[in-house]
Amino acid sequence: MKQKRREIKNKKSRKDSGHFCFSVFLFFYKITSVIDFHNHILMVLSF
Repeated sequence: MKQKRREIKNKKSRKDSGHFCFSVFLFFYKITSVIDFHNHILMVLSF
């Protein structure tokens, strides 16, 4: 019984860490897309 409870706990922590990695990835993706957007505007203005 105790061992099973521990396995469930491990599964939960693994899921949380995966969710954390995904949110960090989304965060960086948003930052890079914003930077690309700014670069695009600067390119259009420079013409």
